[in-house]
Formats: sequence, C-alpha cells, structure tokens
Amino acid sequence: PAPVKVHSAQDRADRNIPDARAIHCIMEAGADAAAGFPPHSFSGGDQSMKQFRFYLFAGVVVLYMLSLLIVPAEYAAAVRGSITSCLENIVPSLFLFMVATQICMEYGILSRLLRPFSGVMRLLRLPPAAFEALVIGNVAGFPMGARVACRLYTDGRLERGQAERLLAFCNNCGPAFLIGAVGAAIWGDAGLGVALWGVQLAASLVVGLLFRGRRETYDAAPGTQRDAPRLRRSFSAAFVAAVKNSAVSVLYVCAFIVFMSCASVILRFGGFSTRLGAFEGLLLGVFEITMGIGALPGRSALAFAMACAIAGFGGLSVHCQTLLFTEGAGLRARKYFLGKTLQGAISFPLGFGIYRLLCGDATVFAGPDVRITPAPVIHILIIVAIACIGIVFLHRILFPEK
Repeated sequence: PAPVKVHSAQDRADRNIPDARAIHCIMEAGADAAAGFPPHSFSGGDQSMKQFRFYLFAGVVVLYMLSLLIVPAEYAAAVRGSITSCLENIVPSLFLFMVATQICMEYGILSRLLRPFSGVMRLLRLPPAAFEALVIGNVAGFPMGARVACRLYTDGRLERGQAERLLAFCNNCGPAFLIGAVGAAIWGDAGLGVALWGVQLAASLVVGLLFRGRRETYDAAPGTQRDAPRLRRSFSAAFVAAVKNSAVSVLYVCAFIVFMSCASVILRFGGFSTRLGAFEGLLLGVFEITMGIGALPGRSALAFAMACAIAGFGGLSVHCQTLLFTEGAGLRARKYFLGKTLQGAISFPLGFGIYRLLCGDATVFAGPDVRITPAPVIHILIIVAIACIGIVFLHRILFPEK
C-alpha cells in the first residue's frame, strides 16, 4: 500500500485541507442540521448562547422535578381531573370521529359529498380537496383539521405549500365543545357558545384570506388527480387500520392534555396566576384551552373576548397534538403557529364587539345575566359572512391578479 502522507500546517493552509478541529466543527454542524437546529458559526458568542439555552432548559426541568416533590397532592389532583375530562369528553367524541373520518377518506366518501361546495376554496386559492379539512376541522374540532390536512398531503392531493397554508386556519374548536362544554355548562347559555363558534369561524376565514398569497394554483398537486384516491384495501383491513391509528392518536392527545394541565399547578404555585385577576384564565389558556376558559371571571364582555382569543389560539396542548401529525407527514409548522397566533389576536376584538352588540350596554367586567336568543346569533353570523366576502373583494381591488 502507498505510504500515508502527513501534511504540515503550512501545506494544509496552502491546499485548503481542513485540520482536525475544522473537521470536528463541520461534523457538529451536520449533526445539528440533522437534528433540526439552524446552522451556526463557530464564534464564542454562539457557543455562549448555546450553553445559556442548555442551562435554562436544565433549570426548568430541575425546578419542575422539585415542584413534584413539594406539592405532589396538587399535581395528583390535576392529573386525575384531566384524565376524567378526557374519559368523559375527549375519548367518546374524538375517537369515534377519527375512526369514521379515516374510513370516509379511505373510500373517498368525503370528497364526493363535499364536491358540490368545494368551489369556495377558490376564494382562499386552494384546491377543492382542501375543503374537506376545512369542514372537518370546524365540525369535529381539534386536532381533526390538522389530521385531515396532513392526510391530504401524504395522499398527494395537496402540495407542501398548500398543506402548510391550510394548516394555518383549518384546525379549530368544534361546536360540540364550544356550545355544550363552554356555552351551556360554564356560562349557562348555549347561545353564547354558538356566538363563540361563529367568532372562531370568522377569524379563521380572515386568517385564510391573509394567507392567500398573490397567485396560487387551484388544482391538485402535479401528477395527481382531483378525485379521491381509489380504495386500495378491503373494508376489514381499512377498519382495523382506522381503529388502530385512531386509538394511538387519541392516546397521544390525552397525554398532551394531562401534561399541559399540570401547568396550572406551576402557575398557581405561590399565587402567581391569581395575582393577574381577570387575566388568569388568559394565561392558563396559553397552555390548555379547557383550563383557561374555565378560569375566566364569569360572564362579561371581557371574559367572552378572552374566551374567543383562547379558542382561536388553541393552546400549547393543541399545538403539540398538531405537531404529532405534521412531523409524521414531513410538514413545517411555522405557518401553523403564525396563523393560530393571528387568529387569537383577531378573535379578541371581534368577540368583544359581538358580545357588546348582542348584550347591549353590558358592563365590561361583570355584565348582567343577559340571555342570547338564537335569532341575533344568526344575524351576527350573516353579518360576519358578508364582511368576509367584502374582504375578498377588497383584496381583489387592492391586489389584482396579473
């Protein structure tokens, strides 16, 4: 064999041959890129920032473990309450809906039923297939919109950019939760739940209009058909796969809800969240939507506006559930997080104005017990729909297509 030539430091500099330290830095950068971290330089400042983030994360984990030892009873109560909520609300509704949705998509039932109405997606510059995720996401609730959107992408019926834009506004709370669990159970008025669902729907459509872009294709992804994919397996195989996948997804959803519900123990430790007064529910809603809306200060214009903002944002628990599907499909969640943040910000003033319009001159913090009849709610939904159509025409006037 040929002898190994050893290059001196001057030879490596002249011939651009990397030394051992440079090779180590290059391998470290490649490992960071494979793990999903952004590329970084090899300066001391970047290393210091990396160490700061590590020690910050380690400190949070250590404090969390210490809190488990200091207040174990509070954590146990929070876990028991969240598990009971999952068994009573999440599992009975979400599991069966997941199974039915997967079977319908397997056989192409949804695409055939919604095909006559899918032309409305042209307003959002998305293919007709995206209408399935929009309908399921606003009817079934979290995280069904994200699940269907990711399934449409993996089936080749949407492009990557189209699926990521769709994720920004198709994943929302369902009417069953907002009307039954929030309106009727918490506020004692199902009409408020209907108004809350209408505000969320209007805010999500506004976000969809903001994410339209200048020009976009309306057709399906290249090389695919607009029609639903043909059935590739028998009904027994499709049914078993639907039950298995739905059971795993529901288990993950419940696990995230249980974990995020423990954030209330940390925030309420030492009376931190209670010092915020009326905004305690808004802080808790950042982590988990049910916990945040349940902590709102009664019925008032401010409470209704904060409930709209919490429902529009979704909470970290819902976002973790969404990442479960986006990571599996290989989609980026940047537009999703931006869209949900915008939806929460839009929902707050919209909900405040609609509550004042429905309840008249109700006070901000402690409004009277005003009942909302279904007729004004229907009128408000019609007004919101007209406003959304007006936004579309205004967008076309200001940004005409070439």
